[in-house]
Amino acid sequence: MTAPANLSSEYRPTRSKDRSTRRPDPLTSQVTVAPSINSIIKRSRAVDCRLSSLKVLAVTLLNEIEALETSTTDDVSELDLQSEVRRFEAELIRNALVRTGGKQRRAARLLGMKVTTLNTKIRRYKIQVHATSEVGIS
Repeated sequence: MTAPANLSSEYRPTRSKDRSTRRPDPLTSQVTVAPSINSIIKRSRAVDCRLSSLKVLAVTLLNEIEALETSTTDDVSELDLQSEVRRFEAELIRNALVRTGGKQRRAARLLGMKVTTLNTKIRRYKIQVHATSEVGIS
């Protein structure tokens, strides 16, 4: 089937693999491609995941600020970078586990790491994971 001679090629219906719909833009007389529903859903999930990660980070930072404000330590020389990083990382993991109800696979996705890496860090920091949303550090 061929298009009539009076229609330009940009208005011919076409199909693409992503099932996007093509339609002419009346302002520029060019064809624009509307995003497919699958690409919108994938983008929405990615945004949701990033928002969840940022929420975990924000909660952890607020907890750290609170801890520093209530701290009685006035001597700055007592700060050890490695121990502070470990403490902060353990707190991030704990918050992610609380947020996901103790589900390690979801927590790993939330933190942007592999499940095996998360599991190793849980054992290294001796984080107790319970079936409920309560998570403790021993």
